[in-house]
Amino acid sequence: VHASPNSYNNEIGVPLTLLNAPEKSSFLVLEMGARKEGDIGNLSEIVYPDIGVITTVVASHTEVFGSLDSISNTKGEILERLPSEGCAVLNADVDEVMRQSPRSRARKLTFGQRGEVRASSVKFDQNLHATFVMETPWGRGEIKLNVAGEHMISNALAAASVGLAAGLPLEAVEEGLSCVELSPLRMEITNSSSGVTVINDTYNANPTSMKAAINSLSMLTCSGRKIAFLGLMAELGEQSSQAHIEVGRHAEELGVEVVAVETELYGTARIAKLNNVAAEIEGMNLDKNDAILFKASRVVGLETIVNDIVV
Repeated sequence: VHASPNSYNNEIGVPLTLLNAPEKSSFLVLEMGARKEGDIGNLSEIVYPDIGVITTVVASHTEVFGSLDSISNTKGEILERLPSEGCAVLNADVDEVMRQSPRSRARKLTFGQRGEVRASSVKFDQNLHATFVMETPWGRGEIKLNVAGEHMISNALAAASVGLAAGLPLEAVEEGLSCVELSPLRMEITNSSSGVTVINDTYNANPTSMKAAINSLSMLTCSGRKIAFLGLMAELGEQSSQAHIEVGRHAEELGVEVVAVETELYGTARIAKLNNVAAEIEGMNLDKNDAILFKASRVVGLETIVNDIVV
């Protein structure tokens, strides 16, 4: 199996991944990104995928796309490039995904709570690693994830669906899901020098991923304060102000404190300068009973603060 180590998902990164694939590769995993309608279709003409996956459709880059329908239609472009003997793997829990289904002549395999590949009997350990029973048309399996967060279950089901559609035995899929390696800055859970639990999810941010990260922070078993240091969610256009307010309200409902970094859009306490964040945290006198989350769009550079405070 060959895949790019990072998000090489554009008209430069996708060809680079193809060109760097070893000759003996049996499977090639590619991520396709888009900045406008037509981008996924163009990339699909380069790749000619056998299996196409739409993981979800959420409000991201709406400043560029303009609407959720435009995002959905763009992601659906991959389905038109699948061969009849291929497979479209679709998130059955997202209506905007399922509306794209008729665009493909390939067979369909769905995942999610309403899908053919789904999770039941879900439990989490203290590090937010999920254990669950995966039910599939090929049978049932016991899954133990080594990545943190409830939202990773859906990602795992999507990956499992791809493996099963490609003909892998259920046992091989179980084994693969137990040793996943995420790209950097995605749900990394570590500790600061004073023992504070730190969630570093600073790779990027949109309203859906923000809420998922806050959910994860709220699920930690620590008994002290839970504080989310949140920066700007970029490229949301006219929806920006309302989206930030809704994220702040979501955190409040879960008992999570929000400290905004270099933005006033959350309507909460804020730190005006990125360079002041570490000093502000030190002044909070947090200890091993407390937990903090860092998340923002990549342009904020919030990951640099995490590097300063973790062990």
